[in-house]
Formats: sequence, C-alpha cells, structure tokens
Amino acid sequence: MDNRDIFNFDFVDRIKQQQTLLNFINSSENYLWIDGESGVGKSFFIKKKLLTDARFQPLYINLSTEPEKNNCLNEIIQKPQEFSDAKLLNFIMENYTSVWDVAKKSIFELIKLKTQGLDWFFDILYDSNVVFVSESEEKSTSLKIVESYIKKTINSRKLYIVIDNFTYCDKKSFTLLSQLFYHYIGTSNFKVILVTTSDVLKERTDIQILLTEQLPIRRMKINSLDNVKYFYTILDSVFELDTIVDIIPDIFALCSGNPERLKSLIRKLYINDGIYLPKSAYTRAKIDSGMLKKFLLEGTIELSYADFNENERFIILVLLGFGGSAELNVLQKCAIYIHDHLFGGNLWSPIVINNLLQGLIAKNIFESTGEINQRISFSHDKIFFGMQMLCEDDITRPLISHYFYDFLAENTCTQIQDADYLKTQHAFIAQTSFWREENYQYGYQKYLQKKFFDAVPIFKRIIKANMPLTTEKIIVLGETFYETGDYLNAKSVLKNNAIDSKDDSALCHYYILLGKVENILMCKKEAIEAYDTALKYVQDRETQILILNLKHLALLETPTGKEMAKGIFDSIALNLTDTERNMLSVCYLLRNCNQFYTGTEARKFFELALDISMKQGSLVDEAYVYNNYGLELFRTCHLNDAYEKFKISYQILSDTKFHEASYPLNNMAVCEMFKGNYAQAVEYLTEGKYINQSIYAGLAIKVHLMTCYRMLRNEEQCRKYMYQLENYLNTQDISDLNIIRKLSINLCISHLKYKENTCARECLEKCIPYITDTISEYRGAVLNNQLRSDTKIDYSKAMQSNIYYTRLDFEPWVITLSHD
Repeated sequence: MDNRDIFNFDFVDRIKQQQTLLNFINSSENYLWIDGESGVGKSFFIKKKLLTDARFQPLYINLSTEPEKNNCLNEIIQKPQEFSDAKLLNFIMENYTSVWDVAKKSIFELIKLKTQGLDWFFDILYDSNVVFVSESEEKSTSLKIVESYIKKTINSRKLYIVIDNFTYCDKKSFTLLSQLFYHYIGTSNFKVILVTTSDVLKERTDIQILLTEQLPIRRMKINSLDNVKYFYTILDSVFELDTIVDIIPDIFALCSGNPERLKSLIRKLYINDGIYLPKSAYTRAKIDSGMLKKFLLEGTIELSYADFNENERFIILVLLGFGGSAELNVLQKCAIYIHDHLFGGNLWSPIVINNLLQGLIAKNIFESTGEINQRISFSHDKIFFGMQMLCEDDITRPLISHYFYDFLAENTCTQIQDADYLKTQHAFIAQTSFWREENYQYGYQKYLQKKFFDAVPIFKRIIKANMPLTTEKIIVLGETFYETGDYLNAKSVLKNNAIDSKDDSALCHYYILLGKVENILMCKKEAIEAYDTALKYVQDRETQILILNLKHLALLETPTGKEMAKGIFDSIALNLTDTERNMLSVCYLLRNCNQFYTGTEARKFFELALDISMKQGSLVDEAYVYNNYGLELFRTCHLNDAYEKFKISYQILSDTKFHEASYPLNNMAVCEMFKGNYAQAVEYLTEGKYINQSIYAGLAIKVHLMTCYRMLRNEEQCRKYMYQLENYLNTQDISDLNIIRKLSINLCISHLKYKENTCARECLEKCIPYITDTISEYRGAVLNNQLRSDTKIDYSKAMQSNIYYTRLDFEPWVITLSHD
C-alpha cells in the first residue's frame, strides 16, 4: 500500500443519482444540472459514473475557481475538434469568404487568415459588430458559425459535454453560452451536464436564472452522505478499524457526512504522522487513535500553516501564483528562478522540486494530471481556497510576487497560460511602482477586444487605488462599466474624476457616454444636458446626428419633451442629404419615426432605415428596424404584414442579440391575440419570458400572459400575473408614463372581468391623468365612464380610427427597440 490508496475512496451510495443520470442519458432531454455543496462528491460522481464509461466519451471541462482565468466558450469550441475530422477553421473557410466590421466599416478576406490558426476568430468572437459573409452574401455572427459547426459535428455521433465548476463560468462566455444552449433545446445527439457548487451559486444570479427559468433542465442534487454506515464502508476498505470503530460516529458528525472533509481529516493525520502505511499491498493502514481523538476533541479538520515545512510552503505559494494549476516544467523553472533570486546561488534543481511535489502529492495537497504535458494542481477546490487563506498574510508573498513578475517578463517565449493576466496580479501583489499602469494596459487590451467583463476587476482595482486618470482613461473605464451593466460605477467614474483633455473628439465621446449613463439611470434632465454639451465638441455630421438622436429619445421620456423631440427629428429626417442617407446614425433616428408619423410618411422612413442598415451590413440594426416597422403596420391594422416584420426581426435577433428577441416575440404574440389565437400567443410569450433580460419587455410579456390566461379561462395563472403586475405598479417609483398606462388599463380590464369593480377603479385612477393624446385615451375614457358616474371623460377627439385603439378586451403593448 502507498499513500495514494488512503485517499482513494470507494464509491458508495448515490443509488438515486445513478438512476437519474441513466434516465437522462436515455431520454431526449438535453440538459442535466448537478448541484451540491463543496466537497460532497459531485466531481467524484461524474468521474466514476460517466468519464470512465467508454460508451459516452464526454468532453470534460473543469473550470478554474478564478473566473478571470476561464474562457468557457472557447473551450467548448475547441473540444469537439478533438474527436471530429471536421475542423472549425476549415468549416469557416468552406462556408464564408470575408468578415465585415460594421463599426469600423472595414472588410477583410478570410483566405488571408487560413494559415493563422483560430486566434483571430476568438479575438472577434465577442464582438457583435462583426459578421461573416458567405459567397451568396448571407451574413452570420461568430456564434451562429459555432452553432452550425457543432450541429455538423453531431450529425455522426452524440456529443456529451460536462462543465464542472460551472458556477465559475466567466461572464463574457456566459451571455453567449446561454444563447447557444437555448438554441440546442430539442436537438438530438447533444447533451450537456452542468455542475454547480451551491454556496458559490448564491452569488451568481445570472446562472441561477439560466438553470431555473430559461433552460428545460433535469436537476440532480448531491448532498453529504446521510448515514454513518457509508463512512464505515469507506474507512474499512483502507484502514484497520479495531481501535477507532467506536469513534467513527464522531468522525461522521465532525465531517457532517462530507467526503472531502473526511479526506481533510485523513490528510491532517497523514501530514502529522498519524497514519502508518503497511509494506504489504494486502494489509490495511492504521490510524493513531490518540491523535485522532485529539483532533476530534479540538474539532480541527482543516490544515494549518504549521502542518507544512518552509520549502513546502514556498512551493504552495508558487503554485498559488499560477492560480492553482501549472505545467510541471513551467512550475519547476519558476520555482528555481524565484528561489535562487531570494536566497542566492544555484541551490535548487528540478530533482529537489520534484521531491517536494511528490511529497505534497502524497499528502493529497497536489495532484498530477496529464501524460504529455503534465500539470500540477491542488487536489480540490477546498484545498485551493484554504491555502489561499493561509498564505494571504505570509510576509514573503509580496517578495515572491516581485520575482514571479520578473520570471514572467523574462520568459515571454515560454508558453505560460494567462501570462499577461498573471503579470498584472503579481505586479499588484508586489506593489511595484508601475503596477497601476501595468494593470490599466491589460484592462485596456480587454476593452479593445470587447471582453469587458475581463477588464472590470482590473479597473475596479485601479479605482480603489485612486490612480490618476486622464480623460481617455476615464472614458475607457466608464464605457467598460456601461457595457457590463454596472451603470452606477460608470457614473461614478465619469463624474468623480476631473476632465483634463482639450481634445474636442475626446470631450465629445465623454459627454455622449455620460448622457447614455444618465439616461439609463432615468436622470433625463442630466442626460439631455450632457448631450447638449457633447454637441459643442462634435466634429462630424454623423456623430452630430447620433447625439441629436440620443437627445430626442431622452426628450420623449419626459412629460413635456415630445414637441421638442419632433423638432429634432424633423430637422434631420426631412432634410437628408445623399451622404446622410448612408449613415447608420440616420438609421437609428428613422427607426423611431412612429413616435411622430404614421401611414405613408412612416413607411418611407422605415424603408430608408432598412436600406441603410442593409447597405452597412448591420444585422442588429436591420432587426431593430423590422421590429419597429411592424408596430406601424400593426397600428394601421395590417396584422399579417406586421407579423412578418416581427418574425424577421425575431429570426435575426435569435442569432445576434439573443435576449432582445423577446421584443419581437412579444409583438408576434399580440398579433396572435388580435386573431384570437391565445394559446399560440402563450407559446411566444413563454419563450420571450425565458430569454428576456429587460424590465420593460418583461412587463409587457407579463401583461399579455395575464390577458391570454384570462381569455383561456385559466384564472389561477391569470391571477398570478395580476398579483405580480399590481405589486409592481403599487411599489415601484415609475417615471415612464407608458408603463403606468399599460399596467393600469390592463389590470383594470382583468379586475372588471372578475367583477372586482373597486380594484378595477383603483388601478385605472393611476393612469387617468396621463391618457390624453395617447393611444390609451379611448380605452381609459370608456373604462372611466363605465366605472364612475361622477366624473365623465369626453373621448370624442381620442384616436379611434381602428380596433388597435378601441378594442376593449385588452390594451395592446407592442414594444419597440430604440437603443442607441
């Protein structure tokens, strides 16, 4: 027997989980979610029951516990190429000829990239402005290419993907992954198993929503072992139990039935010479019962710094410096480099380091994986986090990081994973004189690559250190926070740092960004002021139109701004030059024409906006125009034409801006509702609800679900949405008057149908002051006159040219896409 045997636990229990896994594999389902606390044996279960089964050959991805080091989507793209003859690069070259960058208005031929591997593809993967163009001039996003490639791959065999530690999925990957997973619902030959850690999952609301609301997923819970007999079985297979049999229930209680905690206890005993290994492979090991009782009495399982000698602590610090995992040869070189610089001379050799590593592997602190490129890692996440905490206050840590940085800087030719990221970490820990600039430059590169989530932790570190920021840096940080939805931090960066630039272009960019941030935080007055300031520094007509468009959108959301907004719209839209008819900023403006125009005039504006978006190759803008065009057709009662426009928008957004496909889905549902097809409308609305991330669209979807379920006589479901919407109406500070009108009138109608006149009147009263000269005026007035005998409203001048304005079984809420 050797030391490894005492940590090689027998597989026990999990009968129910094994059956769940088998049922999933034999079903037509696509997704399985395995969840449990750290150390209960989730990875052990996967390895024993799936990875070692030759029938499945799953692609196993084990994410790092440091999300900044992960790129989950890249790994999923790379993995299928390991078993498929069809390589992604060849697939791209066979189906596409060029790449078009909408923002830069540049195109390059793919044939020039054929010899450059896939790095260029991963660089543009997260850029929604980039589209691939086929020979027939069809356009596809990077993610659509990935989806098509995987579909081709699974034509010939089943694909099982296991993502362990999914709770550490990087956010840049997560947005696209959720889209990819949604598109594979119902696809045969494709199965994904997602493994999460309960305590970490609490901090990831985005992953919670995906797993509970957006994916049809079978859930498997793995808990700690619930019976002491399993600890008897595990220990009996390795140890002689004569002297400790009576205290196994105490061991079980101290470990709370958690297998990894049991390993921690055995590890602590072994390190402190409390386990005697027999020479014979057929004899079991012995535990020092006195030492075990001492640990049980102290209640100590976790290791302390005193459990390691000086050299072991040094190696642990070096491996932590790599983020917990490194190739053996790189780890050796780095450890020797740092040790020799710290202590002088050529004191260490690879042999010395290997002996130390083997000792830590024997103690189950490290593990070695891989045959060709051998890697050294911590044997479990709990050990990694435990060692991080133990080493945090080590006085040698900053000095080790200083030489670690030098090693990385001097070994740029060595293939060290995440070397640039590690340099920023060690410059920071060592507090070098240049760490702030080094960190900024790393974050700036991620910003240029549109990998905004990777830049966020770096930039937060810079802010905390009060690094002096130029105007250009303020813009970079502000835009990064804006793009990741952290609007409060974006505003803080923009407002709390002095602007030092005299460059008009930079100042214009700054005030545009500030206006966008203020606008999304519902500070309309401040947003309009920022846009006015930006106009003072504008240098070209396209940017000027962009700013005026943003200003007119902000004005539309103020109580008295519509007339001024129309003035801005008309000043541009009615006086377009030939050059302006090709500008995307003009497209942005024209797609909102239905705020002021209807009929022939509106259609002309929409057709021009479509023409511009198509000429510029911007699929997203094309989708936005189609959706808004649909509203114009809908409110003039061209239902079938409107539906087709919404459908085209939905098809484009499903492949480009997945979550925004909820907008046309809502609108397609309203078309079906007008035809009386409430069951079909529920299908569209349910899909929209799953993929939606917008509060505004989410409210519209819930309003229509409430109406559909009422029409389908499903009172329970109808009242569920009535309660949610009424709670929102009564508890939120709502500045958007359209939201107040739509919620109030639809809730009023539902209460009336259930003969709850008092509740109906209370809801309606919230919107009556805001219905004049809106599409809600006729309905609001009729309902008011029906519910109140004391105060009648004259609706003779209200819009009532067709049923869009007058149909009384619900107030339709067709939503437009008006993003900047």
